[in-house]
Amino acid sequence: TRRGDARRLEAAGVAALERGDPARAWQFLSLAVELNPSLPDLHVHLGCACFDLGRYADALDHFARVGDWSPLQDILHLHRGAALYKLRRFPEALDAFAAALAADTQGEYTTWIRFFQGRTHVALGHRAEAREALRQFVELEGDVALGRLRQARELLGLAVPDTAPHGFQVVRDGPTTLVVRPEYVQALRERKPP
Repeated sequence: TRRGDARRLEAAGVAALERGDPARAWQFLSLAVELNPSLPDLHVHLGCACFDLGRYADALDHFARVGDWSPLQDILHLHRGAALYKLRRFPEALDAFAAALAADTQGEYTTWIRFFQGRTHVALGHRAEAREALRQFVELEGDVALGRLRQARELLGLAVPDTAPHGFQVVRDGPTTLVVRPEYVQALRERKPP
């Protein structure tokens, strides 16, 4: 049946997404949508493939076709918010991230939602809100978050001692601000420059 064929193509597309091959995923999912455009999850996955390909407006178009019929509301709103962020539509992105947080009843995407909320608040110049979202992100992710924070250059300088997450300290290391566990502070201070 057409519905069964669409589901098989969807499964192949999702597998390609999970392997990090959004171009191949887009091919499978586009064919699946042609066979059965009424399956809302197809549009969620196709929107995610478009997002991964940098086609943010196309991603938003597919997400808009889903409505409330898909159980994948958390993934949908997270990716919709990220696409809006990439398109510099920051207030709309914050609304999407709030919807993602509400839909993420199992907490599977909370860390990513908090990370993107923090970045969006940074882009809007909302320092206090950014600090709060990023504090929650660091508390959820621990040491993994620290690496991600170091990669996000726009976040440097946001951390100050009174806003360090519980159990961490802020250390100035030359032009860089680091958020570290207390046991590493002394090692940072004693290391020799290269």
